[in-house]
Amino acid sequence: MYELIAIAGAQALSSYMSNKRQAANSSAMANYNAAQAQATAGYNATQLTEVADLNASNITKTANTNADSVTKVANYNASIQRAIATYNASLLDNEIARVWEDAELDTTQYTMDGLRQIGHQIAVYASSGVMLGDGGSLDRAIVDSRSQLDMDLLIKTHNAEAAVGRILDERAKGVWQGEVAAQQLEYEGAISAFNIKNEAASKSSTILTQANYDANTVRAGGVVTANNSLLTGSQQSSAYNSASTQSLLDGAFKMGSIAYSPGGPLYKAPTADVPKLTTKANNES
Repeated sequence: MYELIAIAGAQALSSYMSNKRQAANSSAMANYNAAQAQATAGYNATQLTEVADLNASNITKTANTNADSVTKVANYNASIQRAIATYNASLLDNEIARVWEDAELDTTQYTMDGLRQIGHQIAVYASSGVMLGDGGSLDRAIVDSRSQLDMDLLIKTHNAEAAVGRILDERAKGVWQGEVAAQQLEYEGAISAFNIKNEAASKSSTILTQANYDANTVRAGGVVTANNSLLTGSQQSSAYNSASTQSLLDGAFKMGSIAYSPGGPLYKAPTADVPKLTTKANNES
């Protein structure tokens, strides 16, 4: 009988210890899973932000490179435009020099021809006996010829000046147009470069904002998973602890049942007669 009691106690203790181990294992596993969930979530969140930072950085670098290229091309084209305007202006300067040179040669030649004609007039009048300076027809003719020569020379000089003026206007217009075109190219290049950088900044900001949102979502998911794991582990551990307590109670009850059963060490036989139960039918008989 004692052997049966010992076996019942051993079985109860074994069940108790097994449930306690299961409770401890459940708690430990829950803590481990919770830590793993948070660590994994943290790692994934960090990866999201690092990849986003890298992508945003690459977008910004590429945009800066493209913007610099656009600016350099625009400035180069502007310098070409100014160089063309300067070259055209130099050609017009050469043309102005030729106009003045031609005018000088023309006036010199015309002066020589005019003076030659006046000399011829004097010679013709002299052959007729008319002398210069007597106030006669020769003097008047010479005065007229000289006045006409001066007028013609003045007209030639005026025409040269007018031609030079037109060339200077054309030169100034060309230089002005070249400068306007150059500044337009520079402005368009600056606007394009700004738009490239602005668009890249917008894309980078969107990427970083989305990555931070996703990272926070991943971290929050890790917290939820960890809490669920801890809750499940707590419930399992509580169930095993309850089972271990119940094992002790069941074992105690079984041991008591054996001990107090007939033949058990704690069994006591009845000391008084137990009255017999009679039925109504027996009483009537």
